[in-house]
Amino acid sequence: LFINYAGDLPTAVSVTGNVSGLNYYWDGNYLVITGSLGSVGEINIADLYKIRVESYDRLGNRMPSWIYVAINGSRLYGSIVEGLYYPEDYVVEVPQEINGFEFYGFFDGFNSTVRHVSLNGTDVVLKVWYRVPTEVTIKSYQVSSLWSWRLPFLSQEEGETIKVYVEGYLRDYYGNGIPSREVTVKVINTETGYTRTYTVVTDAAGYLRTPIMELARDVAYRVEVSYGGDDVYVGAYATSELTPEELPTVPPPAGIPAEFVLLGVAATIVAVGIFATVRAVRHVVEGTSRRGKFVRRKRE
Repeated sequence: LFINYAGDLPTAVSVTGNVSGLNYYWDGNYLVITGSLGSVGEINIADLYKIRVESYDRLGNRMPSWIYVAINGSRLYGSIVEGLYYPEDYVVEVPQEINGFEFYGFFDGFNSTVRHVSLNGTDVVLKVWYRVPTEVTIKSYQVSSLWSWRLPFLSQEEGETIKVYVEGYLRDYYGNGIPSREVTVKVINTETGYTRTYTVVTDAAGYLRTPIMELARDVAYRVEVSYGGDDVYVGAYATSELTPEELPTVPPPAGIPAEFVLLGVAATIVAVGIFATVRAVRHVVEGTSRRGKFVRRKRE
């Protein structure tokens, strides 16, 4: 049996029937069907077209294998799924959120997770974008001066406040630092509700750090860090509790604040002054001793 397809060929065909040894192949625009008939044969031929759905994150990576697409309610798993279907209308549905990834839209601008498509003489290829989940991690430290870091007896214990800063990292699902993103850090006095708010920008490694702040001793604080997300990344949030005097002590971070520089200069001046005074006293004592010896010799 020869069937001439005068127009464009379908992506595939489905051929079924009660013919023994049924087989078929293409010869140019002709569909050739072979087999053996005992009496009356019945052959059903249906054109088939492809639905293909590709899922990517907003960084351009293929989505992990657990991503799925539902076509007329049947789920197909994988970052690229495809199947052959009869020419008719279909409903393609993708998840709004899955394992932290959030639906962003289709590449052609369609922005609903449910989409109706029609197979009518051509394949349908859809591409989906997902925003990448993020995580923010934070730590807090109390800061010693340049000198008290080396001389423990010069500590913050005498004051009513303690110098503290908060640092952390903003990373994506793959563990990579996210650069040049604004992160909001709030330090809240849990007794009064008074809130310090800082907006910091992550560096090339996703690192963030607040300015040094003075917090009251023996007071509990809550730290809230939030990243609002954007077209590429999903937002993130982290919180922690701190009591300033219980924090680990570290030297001033890179980019030493002016107060520490001034303290170092002042301490250096004092040290030089003490050294000069000691030398002067030594000279006076040595001079007096020499004069005493001279007087004794003269008397003798």
